[in-house]
Amino acid sequence: MDDSELMLVYEWIDSIPLSREKKNMTRDFSDGVLAAEILKHYFPKLVELHNYPSTFNTKQKLSNWNTLSIKVLKKINFSISQKEINDIINYKQNAIEMVLFRLYKLIIKHDSSAANSFFKNKNNNDDKEMKMELKSLTEQINKLLAQKDSLEKQLKQTEEGNVFLQRQLQQLMSQLEYLPKINNFNQ
Repeated sequence: MDDSELMLVYEWIDSIPLSREKKNMTRDFSDGVLAAEILKHYFPKLVELHNYPSTFNTKQKLSNWNTLSIKVLKKINFSISQKEINDIINYKQNAIEMVLFRLYKLIIKHDSSAANSFFKNKNNNDDKEMKMELKSLTEQINKLLAQKDSLEKQLKQTEEGNVFLQRQLQQLMSQLEYLPKINNFNQ
């Protein structure tokens, strides 16, 4: 399985509403619950989620996957070997991704509207992300413009203050020029 296929699986899984967040695919899918939820998403009449309790127990994981295999996967002409199930429940790296990739291809082949929905949602998510990024950039630009305006105002005030100080200094200098004259006059 190459990186592009892995990314496709991850994006596909992210497009499906699941009961828990995907953090570690190997562990999250080991009990079969999230796989059942994916199948429920596409084949709602075939899957009864109460048959798949969330568990860390190896026997229950095996039971969940066997139930899924018999009650659902068989009906959609999808087979999963006992070795694949054992690899999944024993956290073998990429075992679940390979099964999900096969399932993805079956669903897309079987239901072109599922493919359209996935790619439409993917594009909508991309659009949403771009809009959020654009909004964030716009907010940053507006903050920078406000800072620029504030600094220009401060600079103008400073320049005006400098002009005032220069006038004051000139007045003081001219007054100082008269001091020796006054001093000479008093003598």
